Order: sequence, then structure tokens, then C-alpha cells
Amino acid sequence: MTQRQLKTGYFVLEGLNAFATTYYFYYLFFLLQSEYAFGNLGNLFVSALNGLVYLFAAFQGGRFAQKHGYFVALKLGFAIMGLTLIAGSLLHNAIAQIVIMVLWTIGLCFTWPTLEALVSEKESSAGLAQRIGIYNIVYRYLFDRHRDLSLPTSFLINEAGDIVKVYQGPVAPEHLLPDLASVPNTAVDRVRKALPFAGTLHQDKFQRNAFTYGVAFFQHGFLDQAEQSFKQVIAAKPDDPDAYYNLGTLYL
Repeated sequence: MTQRQLKTGYFVLEGLNAFATTYYFYYLFFLLQSEYAFGNLGNLFVSALNGLVYLFAAFQGGRFAQKHGYFVALKLGFAIMGLTLIAGSLLHNAIAQIVIMVLWTIGLCFTWPTLEALVSEKESSAGLAQRIGIYNIVYRYLFDRHRDLSLPTSFLINEAGDIVKVYQGPVAPEHLLPDLASVPNTAVDRVRKALPFAGTLHQDKFQRNAFTYGVAFFQHGFLDQAEQSFKQVIAAKPDDPDAYYNLGTLYL
């Protein structure tokens, strides 16, 4: 198995881990509210307890993975998470559910730092910083938002590897599943999903401003990405002098 295939597997596993975490906590909060009369203050206490446990356990989980091996840590973490969920399904009081949450979070702390280490393994610091920087520029100038990516941010990717939706903050399962079932496949579908209401389009088609991207990439030192953006402009508008000028500047 190649390194790229392994990295792909790690990313998939990390995505499933994130999805399971989000789903579990949504389930837990609604369970505590509906079955045990927890209000907003009660669920806030549970969230704070989870954060406190994670703060200390994640550090120890990462150290365990470094000392005993990544795959040992993953097996231990997933085993703890699975066993605690089984136990939680058999226990029916609020204190037990909170204890289960604490134990489940400890198990999570063996998997999350380990997966983060695996996906970044053999990647240089400069390479990781560059990848994050490129994503940030694309977001900052997408529809002229002029603001940086917030954390956490997730992307819904189609079979062609294109980003079809950007999620700000935690991803709710009840939103993700309908989005997966209605991924747009044509330009008409994408426009219909993007617009808030039906109407008449008085131009040829919606386009991203590749020229703006090119200038932004150039200003931040991402020259290869700037070159690709200016070439996209030239391919779409062969008579655009500014694109030729900026592309020529890259080659000086």
C-alpha cells in the first residue's frame, strides 16, 4: 500500500471519527434533556466537564501514542469508545451517562491526537503551513468574504474531489445527511442550490474570480497557485491583457 493510499485511509478514518463524535454529543445532549430534564445550564455543565477531561486526556493520549505506537493507541481508543457506548445503552440514569461520557472522551483522546499525527506524518512544517494558507486564501476571496477561515471548518467533497459545501463550526448530522443525498452534479443544480430563491439569471453563468485568486496567491507567495489561476483566466478570456501581464510577471 502506498503512502498516498495510507494517508487517504487516515483522512477517511479521521472524518468518520469526527462524524461519530458530533453525532454522539448531539444524541447525549438531547437524551439528557428529554429523559433526565437537563436544561441549558445542565448541558453546559456536561460540555464544560467534557472540555476539562479532553484538556488533560488528549495530552496523555498523544504521549501514549508516541511511546507505544500509533496503531496500539488507535486500537485502545476505539475499544474504550465502543465498550463505553455498549455500557451506556444498558444504563438508564443521568449520572451513569455522564460517567460514560467521561470514559468515552478518554477513549477519544487516544484516537484523535493519533490520527492528527498520522495525517501529518512525513509532512514538512512548511508543507502543512502552505496547504492551510492556500485553503484560507480560497475561502477569504470566495464571493469576496474578506475574512479568514474559522475553526472548526469542514468540507463536503464530491466524487470528483471538488468542494461542494463549506461548513462553519460543528457539523450537525441532521444537516449532513440531506446534503449528501442532494449533492449538485450540474451547473444548473449548483446555481439552484446556491441561490436563496428562484429567479432569472441575466448573465452567461456564475464564475469564480480566478484573477482575484491569482493576485491574492501572488501577494502571499503561492506562486504555483497564482500561475494556475492566471492561466484559468487566459483560458476563459484569451484577450484579457491583465492576466497575461501578471502571468508574465511571475516568470521574471
